[in-house]
Amino acid sequence: MPPLSALLSVVLIPFIVLNILAIKRQDINDIKVQEGLSIKTMVIDHLITIIYTVAFLAEGVGLVTITSTQLVLIAIAYILVFSLEGLGIYSSKLVTQQ
Repeated sequence: MPPLSALLSVVLIPFIVLNILAIKRQDINDIKVQEGLSIKTMVIDHLITIIYTVAFLAEGVGLVTITSTQLVLIAIAYILVFSLEGLGIYSSKLVTQQ
């Protein structure tokens, strides 16, 4: 694992701590609280994935030639996955409102 990923991951510690504190402060049995915590956890997970991708790309730049087309394809893949998860969240909220 590239050391850069560990260094960049430190930035996420305050967000993780805030999420843990929110769990302790709020009524975990409330469906809205569960949804909010789930979304926050998912955002942190996505940020970790982005950090790992950036770190591995930065580490591999000297080893492999990465074309702009490949970078665009990676960006499109991320946008597609994140959009689908956003659609899932939206659908979940619609279902819980009924």
